[in-house]
Amino acid sequence: MDVLLPSGIVAALMINLMVSGYLVAIYFYHEREQAFLSWALACGCFVVGSLILLVQYWLAMSLSIPGYMLLVFSSCLLLRGVVQLFQDDNTRMWGAGYMPVFALTALILAMAPVAGISTGGVASLMMALFFVLTERALARQQDSFIVVVVLLRVLMFVHALIMTVQGLSYLLTFETASALSGVGQWSLFSHLLLTVATALTLPMMHAIREKQEWHKRANTDVLTATLTRRGFFDLAAQKLALHGAEPCTFLMIDIDHFKPINDQYGHATGDLVLQQVAQRIQAGVRKDDLLGRLGGEEFGVLMTETTEQEANVIANRLLGQISASEFMGETQQISVTVSIGAMTQVSSKHDLEHLLRQADKALYQAKERGRNMLKFADKTA
Repeated sequence: MDVLLPSGIVAALMINLMVSGYLVAIYFYHEREQAFLSWALACGCFVVGSLILLVQYWLAMSLSIPGYMLLVFSSCLLLRGVVQLFQDDNTRMWGAGYMPVFALTALILAMAPVAGISTGGVASLMMALFFVLTERALARQQDSFIVVVVLLRVLMFVHALIMTVQGLSYLLTFETASALSGVGQWSLFSHLLLTVATALTLPMMHAIREKQEWHKRANTDVLTATLTRRGFFDLAAQKLALHGAEPCTFLMIDIDHFKPINDQYGHATGDLVLQQVAQRIQAGVRKDDLLGRLGGEEFGVLMTETTEQEANVIANRLLGQISASEFMGETQQISVTVSIGAMTQVSSKHDLEHLLRQADKALYQAKERGRNMLKFADKTA
């Protein structure tokens, strides 16, 4: 950017300035989410840095180093915003990981004129580096925001490619007027457009993240950290639809004599028992099995691609682990057992409600026969 295009670029800078104000407004609206402030400052630094370089070109003043430093710092702030969004502003990691890179960049920029190296070329390559780091930070969130993250990663890759080509063109071309022709002209204008597009897309990612977080909270039982009844049934219906042609098993798990535990030791101890039972069930089932608190002291587990024989092994292991464990109450250890009713179906011809009813009947039979046992529903049910 040794020479900036006066027409069009000024308009693009004004758009960046408006985007910066827009992000500041979102920052105050969204309970001061630090990522928005970093992105707003990124746009602001880019505008100020570009204006400094414009002034240098128009007034023939030597302001290239502070101008380019601000441009590099804008890409650094873009990366910081992504880190803040996903890691809750881990400033220690930021200070130890990325700030030394920027400090080294500032040193290189300051020494570039002395070494006879194009300051614009060094700045462009360092900006490309920060865009690559941002793309890598986004890649770690690919599973959470598939569409938006793919779009952002593409934007970051294009940013990095543009800055790399521009940086090499500056380093290999010693005439400053080259910025007005070919790749220099195209790369500068495209970079500004991509900056605006990125700034507008990042709030979309935050909105999706926030929606997912609220959805997770709404479907998570506060006490046991398992799924709520509604959340469990929603996800269970999806899993059954995906695995309809395969056998699946539903476990209904109930804590034995839970009311006497509450009466004798108090509700605080009862809550601790619920939490610890949920933890033991979660640890005892497989990663892909679905666990939810269906109400009171009852838990449900849906195991897809699971035959009765396989479910029998898992359920009996749960019974043994829970009955052999000591549960911590408020002031003492207590013994706890559970009863399990189970239902296996070979296909999806029965809905989830049918599985629940049959497993509940089998649970009732296990209670009738003495508790602390597993009972499968009749296959003819």
